[in-house]
Amino acid sequence: MMVVMTSLISWRREISEEMARLFPYLINIFNKYESTLGTLLPALNSYIHYGKNFMQSDIKNIICIIDMASKALFNTKEVVVVNNTEGALLVQVLLQSIGGAVLSPYIPAMVGNAINRLNQQPLTSYLTIELYNIILCAISNNAQATLQGMHSVEIAEKVFGSLLEVSKEYNNAYDIKVLVVGLSTLLAQPTFPPYLNNLQLAMLQIVVDQLNRQVKKSIESTSIVIKRSSNLEDEEEIYSDEDEMEINL
Repeated sequence: MMVVMTSLISWRREISEEMARLFPYLINIFNKYESTLGTLLPALNSYIHYGKNFMQSDIKNIICIIDMASKALFNTKEVVVVNNTEGALLVQVLLQSIGGAVLSPYIPAMVGNAINRLNQQPLTSYLTIELYNIILCAISNNAQATLQGMHSVEIAEKVFGSLLEVSKEYNNAYDIKVLVVGLSTLLAQPTFPPYLNNLQLAMLQIVVDQLNRQVKKSIESTSIVIKRSSNLEDEEEIYSDEDEMEINL
């Protein structure tokens, strides 16, 4: 059922009246599987991505997503890390898709949840990155609301200090994009948080290094394509010469 719903929404690229009526029942499926997202995740992703107007038309829709994501983030049933990671990814999708004032009141709580989960076990490298990605996506959405979610200067310093360390493990293209956009948004704030001044240069360096890394990869990829194209041209010339030889014979 979830696969069909996801396919239909992606195909129509909008939330139809039928899909809108089905949305409230998704929470029942979520509860039935004890706060596990599983196949619900791509369906909810489609609802958010293709239904921004639908999500914002009734705050209950957004609250429903936040509630499911929060419960999945702290789900301790069976494959804990997988369940928690799915919750983290759903929060990121929401933060990246729904902008403006509608989501701002809920950002501090989402950031607080990410920080709380970072202080719990089990915690893998992958889940750690996804939890920091929540914070980075929140900054991109509303930097001031994100900082409010940290409650104190001490927590903010610790979170960003740890984030800069973890950023060394960012290799996936999506994660790198989230990192660069999030840190750039924070650095571009009219009033940069004074308690993070000692980390400002390090943040800037990470952004520059990651951008240079991406440019280098792009150049290398282009060089490979050019080389392959050149090899193909050489092969065509060889075949052309052989054809001429056969004609001459």
